[in-house]
Amino acid sequence: MSIPIILEVTCGFLFLSNKVFLFFGKRSGWWFNLPGASIGLWLFLSHEPKLWAIAILQMFGIIVSIRGLVAPENRNRAFEQSLLIIAFVLIGCISYFTYKPDVSPIDIVTASAFTIGSVLLGYETPIRTLLGWICYFFGHIGGAYLGFMQHTPYMAYFQIASIFVSIIAVEKTLILWGVKTK
Repeated sequence: MSIPIILEVTCGFLFLSNKVFLFFGKRSGWWFNLPGASIGLWLFLSHEPKLWAIAILQMFGIIVSIRGLVAPENRNRAFEQSLLIIAFVLIGCISYFTYKPDVSPIDIVTASAFTIGSVLLGYETPIRTLLGWICYFFGHIGGAYLGFMQHTPYMAYFQIASIFVSIIAVEKTLILWGVKTK
Protein backbone atom coordinates (compact mmCIF):
# COMPACT_ATOMS: atom_id res chain seq x y z
CA MET A 1 0.00 0.00 0.00
CA SER A 2 1.18 3.49 -0.78
CA ILE A 3 1.43 6.26 1.84
CA PRO A 4 -1.58 8.21 0.43
CA ILE A 5 -3.76 5.08 0.64
CA ILE A 6 -2.62 4.37 4.21
CA LEU A 7 -3.42 7.98 5.13
CA GLU A 8 -6.79 7.77 3.36
CA VAL A 9 -7.70 4.63 5.32
CA THR A 10 -6.44 6.15 8.58
CA CYS A 11 -8.39 9.35 7.96
CA GLY A 12 -11.56 7.43 7.12
CA PHE A 13 -11.17 5.23 10.21
CA LEU A 14 -10.67 8.26 12.47
CA PHE A 15 -13.75 10.00 11.06
CA LEU A 16 -15.86 6.85 11.42
CA SER A 17 -14.59 6.43 15.01
CA ASN A 18 -15.58 10.04 15.68
CA LYS A 19 -19.16 9.30 14.56
CA VAL A 20 -19.39 6.07 16.58
CA PHE A 21 -18.19 7.73 19.79
CA LEU A 22 -20.53 10.69 19.27
CA PHE A 23 -23.36 8.24 18.61
CA PHE A 24 -22.76 6.74 22.05
CA GLY A 25 -22.76 10.23 23.57
CA LYS A 26 -19.02 10.27 24.21
CA ARG A 27 -17.52 13.70 23.83
CA SER A 28 -14.15 11.93 23.47
CA GLY A 29 -15.23 11.22 19.88
CA TRP A 30 -13.97 14.68 19.03
CA TRP A 31 -10.42 13.46 19.79
CA PHE A 32 -10.68 11.21 16.73
CA ASN A 33 -11.75 14.12 14.56
CA LEU A 34 -8.65 16.22 15.39
CA PRO A 35 -6.07 13.93 13.74
CA GLY A 36 -8.61 12.89 11.10
CA ALA A 37 -9.13 16.50 10.04
CA SER A 38 -5.38 17.12 10.05
CA ILE A 39 -4.70 14.12 7.83
CA GLY A 40 -7.71 15.03 5.68
CA LEU A 41 -6.38 18.54 5.21
CA TRP A 42 -3.11 17.18 3.86
CA LEU A 43 -4.85 14.58 1.69
CA PHE A 44 -7.29 17.00 0.09
CA LEU A 45 -4.62 19.62 -0.58
CA SER A 46 -2.25 17.05 -2.10
CA HIS A 47 -4.98 15.70 -4.39
CA GLU A 48 -5.02 16.88 -8.00
CA PRO A 49 -7.13 18.80 -8.63
CA LYS A 50 -6.92 20.25 -5.13
CA LEU A 51 -10.14 19.75 -3.21
CA TRP A 52 -10.38 23.21 -1.68
CA ALA A 53 -13.94 23.01 -0.37
CA ILE A 54 -13.23 19.84 1.59
CA ALA A 55 -9.79 21.09 2.69
CA ILE A 56 -11.34 24.26 4.14
CA LEU A 57 -13.87 22.05 5.92
CA GLN A 58 -10.99 20.13 7.53
CA MET A 59 -9.56 23.36 8.94
CA PHE A 60 -12.95 24.20 10.42
CA GLY A 61 -13.22 20.60 11.67
CA ILE A 62 -10.16 21.12 13.83
CA ILE A 63 -11.76 24.18 15.46
CA VAL A 64 -15.10 22.42 15.96
CA SER A 65 -13.36 19.39 17.47
CA ILE A 66 -11.63 21.54 20.06
CA ARG A 67 -14.97 23.16 20.83
CA GLY A 68 -16.65 19.75 21.06
CA LEU A 69 -14.15 18.70 23.71
CA VAL A 70 -14.96 21.68 25.94
CA ALA A 71 -17.39 20.72 28.68
CA PRO A 72 -20.90 22.11 27.99
CA GLU A 73 -20.98 23.88 31.34
CA ASN A 74 -17.79 25.78 30.43
CA ARG A 75 -19.10 27.10 27.14
CA ASN A 76 -19.41 30.77 26.45
CA ARG A 77 -22.64 31.80 24.70
CA ALA A 78 -20.91 34.57 22.72
CA PHE A 79 -18.28 32.07 21.54
CA GLU A 80 -21.00 29.62 20.51
CA GLN A 81 -22.82 32.29 18.51
CA SER A 82 -19.53 33.39 16.95
CA LEU A 83 -18.86 29.82 15.90
CA LEU A 84 -22.22 29.64 14.15
CA ILE A 85 -21.52 32.89 12.34
CA ILE A 86 -18.07 31.61 11.34
CA ALA A 87 -19.67 28.40 10.04
CA PHE A 88 -22.06 30.29 7.78
CA VAL A 89 -19.34 32.69 6.62
CA LEU A 90 -17.19 29.64 5.88
CA ILE A 91 -19.98 28.11 3.82
CA GLY A 92 -20.33 31.37 1.92
CA CYS A 93 -16.58 31.53 1.29
CA ILE A 94 -16.44 27.92 0.17
CA SER A 95 -19.34 28.57 -2.18
CA TYR A 96 -17.91 31.80 -3.60
CA PHE A 97 -14.19 31.14 -3.78
CA THR A 98 -14.15 27.47 -4.73
CA TYR A 99 -16.92 27.42 -7.30
CA LYS A 100 -14.86 26.69 -10.37
CA PRO A 101 -15.23 24.15 -13.14
CA ASP A 102 -13.35 21.55 -11.07
CA VAL A 103 -15.54 22.11 -7.98
CA SER A 104 -19.03 20.73 -8.23
CA PRO A 105 -22.10 21.91 -6.33
CA ILE A 106 -21.95 18.51 -4.59
CA ASP A 107 -18.57 19.54 -3.08
CA ILE A 108 -20.15 22.69 -1.69
CA VAL A 109 -23.32 21.00 -0.41
CA THR A 110 -21.28 18.20 1.19
CA ALA A 111 -18.91 20.65 2.89
CA SER A 112 -21.88 22.73 4.06
CA ALA A 113 -23.70 19.70 5.48
CA PHE A 114 -20.64 18.62 7.44
CA THR A 115 -19.98 22.16 8.68
CA ILE A 116 -23.53 22.67 9.95
CA GLY A 117 -23.74 19.10 11.31
CA SER A 118 -20.50 19.48 13.27
CA VAL A 119 -21.63 22.72 14.85
CA LEU A 120 -25.05 21.31 15.76
CA LEU A 121 -23.71 18.06 17.26
CA GLY A 122 -21.54 20.06 19.63
CA TYR A 123 -24.59 21.56 21.34
CA GLU A 124 -25.88 18.29 22.82
CA THR A 125 -29.54 19.34 22.78
CA PRO A 126 -32.13 16.98 21.23
CA ILE A 127 -33.25 19.13 18.28
CA ARG A 128 -29.72 20.22 17.41
CA THR A 129 -28.45 16.66 17.78
CA LEU A 130 -31.18 15.40 15.46
CA LEU A 131 -30.50 18.12 12.89
CA GLY A 132 -26.74 17.54 13.21
CA TRP A 133 -27.10 13.83 12.42
CA ILE A 134 -29.41 14.60 9.50
CA CYS A 135 -26.79 17.00 8.12
CA TYR A 136 -24.13 14.32 8.58
CA PHE A 137 -26.35 11.82 6.76
CA PHE A 138 -26.51 14.05 3.69
CA GLY A 139 -22.84 14.98 4.05
CA HIS A 140 -21.85 11.30 4.07
CA ILE A 141 -23.96 10.57 1.00
CA GLY A 142 -22.18 13.39 -0.83
CA GLY A 143 -18.84 12.32 0.64
CA ALA A 144 -19.28 8.75 -0.59
CA TYR A 145 -20.21 9.93 -4.06
CA LEU A 146 -17.27 12.34 -4.18
CA GLY A 147 -14.92 9.69 -2.82
CA PHE A 148 -15.71 7.41 -5.73
CA MET A 149 -15.65 10.25 -8.27
CA GLN A 150 -12.29 11.54 -7.01
CA HIS A 151 -10.74 8.07 -6.91
CA THR A 152 -10.47 7.83 -3.13
CA PRO A 153 -12.48 4.62 -2.70
CA TYR A 154 -11.40 3.85 0.86
CA MET A 155 -12.65 7.22 2.00
CA ALA A 156 -15.89 6.49 0.14
CA TYR A 157 -16.29 3.14 1.94
CA PHE A 158 -15.88 4.82 5.32
CA GLN A 159 -18.44 7.44 4.25
CA ILE A 160 -20.90 4.64 3.45
CA ALA A 161 -20.34 3.12 6.91
CA SER A 162 -20.90 6.57 8.41
CA ILE A 163 -24.22 6.86 6.54
CA PHE A 164 -25.45 3.89 8.56
CA VAL A 165 -24.17 5.40 11.82
CA SER A 166 -26.05 8.61 10.96
CA ILE A 167 -29.29 6.72 10.23
CA ILE A 168 -29.07 4.82 13.51
CA ALA A 169 -28.24 8.06 15.38
CA VAL A 170 -31.30 9.81 13.91
CA GLU A 171 -33.47 6.87 14.96
CA LYS A 172 -31.92 6.82 18.45
CA THR A 173 -32.54 10.55 18.87
CA LEU A 174 -36.18 10.15 17.81
CA ILE A 175 -36.65 7.27 20.26
CA LEU A 176 -35.10 9.31 23.09
CA TRP A 177 -37.51 12.11 22.27
CA GLY A 178 -40.43 9.72 22.36
CA VAL A 179 -41.32 10.57 18.76
CA LYS A 180 -40.64 7.00 17.67
CA THR A 181 -41.05 3.82 19.65
CA LYS A 182 -38.61 0.94 19.59
